[in-house]
Amino acid sequence: MLLPPAETVKGSDVLIVDDDPAVRKVIAMALTAHGYTWEHAENGRRGREMLHHRRYRMLITDIFMPDGDGLELLNYCRAAHLDVPVIAISGGGTLALFDDVLPVARMLGCCDALGKPLSVPMLLAFTRRLLGGGTGAARK
Repeated sequence: MLLPPAETVKGSDVLIVDDDPAVRKVIAMALTAHGYTWEHAENGRRGREMLHHRRYRMLITDIFMPDGDGLELLNYCRAAHLDVPVIAISGGGTLALFDDVLPVARMLGCCDALGKPLSVPMLLAFTRRLLGGGTGAARK
Protein backbone atom coordinates (compact mmCIF):
# COMPACT_ATOMS: atom_id res chain seq x y z
CA MET A 1 0.00 0.00 0.00
CA LEU A 2 1.50 3.31 -1.04
CA LEU A 3 0.67 6.30 1.12
CA PRO A 4 -1.17 9.06 -0.75
CA PRO A 5 0.00 12.65 -0.39
CA ALA A 6 -1.36 14.11 2.85
CA GLU A 7 -3.32 16.72 0.92
CA THR A 8 -5.61 14.01 -0.52
CA VAL A 9 -7.05 13.06 2.88
CA LYS A 10 -9.38 15.64 4.45
CA GLY A 11 -10.76 15.75 7.98
CA SER A 12 -8.37 13.16 9.36
CA ASP A 13 -8.40 11.75 12.86
CA VAL A 14 -4.64 11.29 13.22
CA LEU A 15 -1.48 13.04 12.05
CA ILE A 16 1.44 10.60 11.73
CA VAL A 17 4.88 12.25 11.79
CA ASP A 18 7.88 10.00 11.18
CA ASP A 19 10.89 10.20 8.89
CA ASP A 20 10.79 6.44 8.20
CA PRO A 21 8.34 5.63 5.36
CA ALA A 22 8.05 2.01 6.54
CA VAL A 23 6.94 3.11 10.02
CA ARG A 24 4.41 5.57 8.54
CA LYS A 25 3.05 2.74 6.36
CA VAL A 26 2.65 0.30 9.28
CA ILE A 27 0.86 2.92 11.38
CA ALA A 28 -1.34 4.02 8.47
CA MET A 29 -2.34 0.45 7.64
CA ALA A 30 -3.23 -0.30 11.28
CA LEU A 31 -5.27 2.89 11.65
CA THR A 32 -7.07 2.34 8.35
CA ALA A 33 -7.93 -1.25 9.27
CA HIS A 34 -9.61 0.03 12.44
CA GLY A 35 -11.59 2.82 10.79
CA TYR A 36 -9.39 5.80 11.62
CA THR A 37 -8.43 8.36 9.01
CA TRP A 38 -4.95 9.85 8.90
CA GLU A 39 -2.52 12.19 7.23
CA HIS A 40 1.25 11.95 7.38
CA ALA A 41 4.33 14.12 7.43
CA GLU A 42 7.94 13.07 6.87
CA ASN A 43 9.50 15.37 9.49
CA GLY A 44 8.74 17.73 12.34
CA ARG A 45 8.86 20.85 10.17
CA ARG A 46 6.14 19.51 7.85
CA GLY A 47 4.17 18.18 10.82
CA ARG A 48 4.19 21.62 12.41
CA GLU A 49 2.94 23.20 9.16
CA MET A 50 0.11 20.68 9.00
CA LEU A 51 -0.84 21.23 12.67
CA HIS A 52 -0.88 24.98 12.01
CA HIS A 53 -3.41 24.62 9.16
CA ARG A 54 -5.58 21.67 10.22
CA ARG A 55 -7.16 20.20 13.33
CA TYR A 56 -6.46 16.60 14.26
CA ARG A 57 -7.91 14.44 16.99
CA MET A 58 -4.52 12.87 17.76
CA LEU A 59 -0.82 13.15 16.87
CA ILE A 60 1.60 10.22 16.59
CA THR A 61 5.17 11.48 16.31
CA ASP A 62 8.64 10.05 16.21
CA ILE A 63 11.01 11.77 18.64
CA PHE A 64 14.25 11.71 16.65
CA MET A 65 13.93 13.04 13.10
CA PRO A 66 15.92 15.35 10.88
CA ASP A 67 14.43 18.76 10.09
CA GLY A 68 12.44 19.17 13.28
CA ASP A 69 12.24 16.50 15.95
CA GLY A 70 9.26 15.25 17.93
CA LEU A 71 10.16 17.19 21.08
CA GLU A 72 10.06 20.42 19.06
CA LEU A 73 6.67 19.35 17.71
CA LEU A 74 5.37 18.63 21.23
CA ASN A 75 6.65 22.01 22.40
CA TYR A 76 4.87 23.68 19.46
CA CYS A 77 1.59 21.97 20.36
CA ARG A 78 1.89 23.18 23.95
CA ALA A 79 2.93 26.72 23.01
CA ALA A 80 0.12 26.99 20.43
CA HIS A 81 -2.40 25.64 22.99
CA LEU A 82 -3.39 22.80 20.67
CA ASP A 83 -5.61 20.37 22.51
CA VAL A 84 -4.38 17.24 20.76
CA PRO A 85 -3.36 14.02 22.52
CA VAL A 86 0.09 12.80 21.49
CA ILE A 87 1.66 9.36 21.26
CA ALA A 88 5.46 9.57 20.97
CA ILE A 89 7.44 6.81 19.28
CA SER A 90 11.19 6.35 19.21
CA GLY A 91 13.92 3.91 18.37
CA GLY A 92 16.23 5.69 20.81
CA GLY A 93 18.15 7.99 18.50
CA THR A 94 21.71 9.11 18.99
CA LEU A 95 21.13 12.05 21.34
CA ALA A 96 19.77 10.09 24.30
CA LEU A 97 18.23 6.82 25.30
CA PHE A 98 14.46 6.46 24.92
CA ASP A 99 14.00 6.21 28.71
CA ASP A 100 15.75 9.58 29.11
CA VAL A 101 13.54 11.27 26.51
CA LEU A 102 10.19 9.93 27.75
CA PRO A 103 10.01 12.18 30.85
CA VAL A 104 10.74 15.23 28.69
CA ALA A 105 8.06 14.17 26.20
CA ARG A 106 5.55 13.75 29.04
CA MET A 107 6.41 17.23 30.37
CA LEU A 108 5.60 18.60 26.93
CA GLY A 109 2.20 16.88 26.84
CA CYS A 110 2.81 13.38 25.50
CA CYS A 111 0.06 10.99 26.66
CA ASP A 112 1.78 7.71 25.79
CA ALA A 113 5.06 6.50 24.32
CA LEU A 114 6.17 3.44 22.39
CA GLY A 115 9.58 2.17 21.40
CA LYS A 116 10.53 0.83 17.99
CA PRO A 117 9.97 -1.70 16.63
CA LEU A 118 6.35 -0.73 17.20
CA SER A 119 3.82 -2.90 18.92
CA VAL A 120 0.79 -2.38 16.66
CA PRO A 121 -1.64 -3.84 19.24
CA MET A 122 -0.30 -1.43 21.87
CA LEU A 123 -0.51 1.52 19.44
CA LEU A 124 -4.13 0.62 18.66
CA ALA A 125 -4.94 0.23 22.36
CA PHE A 126 -3.53 3.71 23.05
CA THR A 127 -5.45 5.10 20.06
CA ARG A 128 -8.74 3.56 21.22
CA ARG A 129 -8.17 4.89 24.74
CA LEU A 130 -7.49 8.42 23.45
CA LEU A 131 -10.03 8.58 20.59
CA GLY A 132 -12.55 5.84 21.18
CA GLY A 133 -13.49 3.44 18.39
CA GLY A 134 -12.66 4.13 14.75
CA THR A 135 -14.76 6.48 12.64
CA GLY A 136 -16.55 3.71 10.77
CA ALA A 137 -15.62 2.18 7.45
CA ALA A 138 -11.93 1.95 6.73
CA ARG A 139 -10.59 4.43 4.17
CA LYS A 140 -9.26 2.78 1.03
